[in-house]
Amino acid sequence: MQKVEGSNPFLESSSSRSCSCSTSNREWGVVAVRALTVVVGLALGAFCAVGVLVAALFERNGFGDRGGEPSTAYLLALAIGLVASVGLPLMLWRMMWPSRFSWPAALVATVVAVAGVVWILGISFAA
Repeated sequence: MQKVEGSNPFLESSSSRSCSCSTSNREWGVVAVRALTVVVGLALGAFCAVGVLVAALFERNGFGDRGGEPSTAYLLALAIGLVASVGLPLMLWRMMWPSRFSWPAALVATVVAVAGVVWILGISFAA
């Protein structure tokens, strides 16, 4: 930093400190927004996954067409929806907050999603 004649050195050091403080606060704000985005995405994905599984159960029990068989196309769409409701929040988590991404948690979520898809498609083939 060049010394300008007539400038006050105390003001210069004070402004540089306040700048670093606001940068630090800005970084914490970005981390907080990213964390909130990830948490909301994971919660919405979980709610959608539960909704998909409940819809598949209702389809199996005849709440759609009571006299007919469960619709294979509808159950296939529900299986795709289940994969999306688990996969998209995991991708969001990986992109937005990579330092806190947990591979074991992703593996558990993937196993649960695969089990749900097998359950849904097993229902459509059993009918």
